Amino acid sequence: MNAKIDLPGALLAWNTDTFAVTLKHDIEVLGAAAIGLDRCLTGFGIIDKAITVIVLGADDQDEVIEARIMILYTVIETLYCCPDCSGEDAVQKACEMTVYIRKSDAASLFIASPSSESLGF
Repeated sequence: MNAKIDLPGALLAWNTDTFAVTLKHDIEVLGAAAIGLDRCLTGFGIIDKAITVIVLGADDQDEVIEARIMILYTVIETLYCCPDCSGEDAVQKACEMTVYIRKSDAASLFIASPSSESLGF
């Protein structure tokens, strides 16, 4: 399932010098759970709530803005070494996503990797 969110701030900032900064801020405020970052998780663990967003680029695609982003995040993994001991390990990870922002209403769709999936707003 893809996360669907409104990003009106990023839409208003489109075609300005502040677009990348605005998009970065808006997504970081939403956090990992809201954007479906768990789809990037390939193993066991819990994603820390804090994320860092890097805007790689964005293009005008007629009715939508297509932004490519990299999400940097931390996964907390539980380690079991022996029956009497356990611990946690923080692992740094990255996930590329494409964000589609519909120009008519700022409805946004996050896709974990570029693919042939339908935008499905």
